Amino acid sequence: MKQAIAIAACGLFCFTSGLYLGVQKANDRVAELGEQYKKTDERVAVFTDLSDPKTIQSYVSQLRKILDDITFLGKLIESGQVADEALAEMKRGIDTKLNRMVTIDEFASSVNLTQSRMAQIGGDLDDLYMMTEDIDDKADKSNKKINKQLNTIQKELDDVKDLLKTFNKKKFFHTHK
Repeated sequence: MKQAIAIAACGLFCFTSGLYLGVQKANDRVAELGEQYKKTDERVAVFTDLSDPKTIQSYVSQLRKILDDITFLGKLIESGQVADEALAEMKRGIDTKLNRMVTIDEFASSVNLTQSRMAQIGGDLDDLYMMTEDIDDKADKSNKKINKQLNTIQKELDDVKDLLKTFNKKKFFHTHK
């Protein structure tokens, strides 16, 4: 009887330890996915800002200014009023402006990458949700089984107590003086 109780207690301990470790692992994975989501969300915010009509208008305005500068340069060159130094300085300014601009291909690639990462995170979150539901179901089933076993053990203990009371009443146990 003591062995059965010890085995049941050991089994209960092992089960709850395993359940605890499983929940800890799930919590760690949720935290990891949360960090990935946060980073992705920050990147999406940058791309949202870049796709804002005001930002695009600003880029278009800058491009028009560059075209105006190029047209002006063309006129200066035709008139012969430009020195090599002035051209070099203007070229450096134009190169600096062009280097700071994001190309449409880079932007589209970044948007596609962000969308695929968001889809992957959504799938991971769905998988994690299903895993936690499975753990909850298994835990409920295990708890019901353990409660049933504990009720059976309690019933058997009560039966033994009743038998001992009956034996004591019938004086099956003799005390020798």
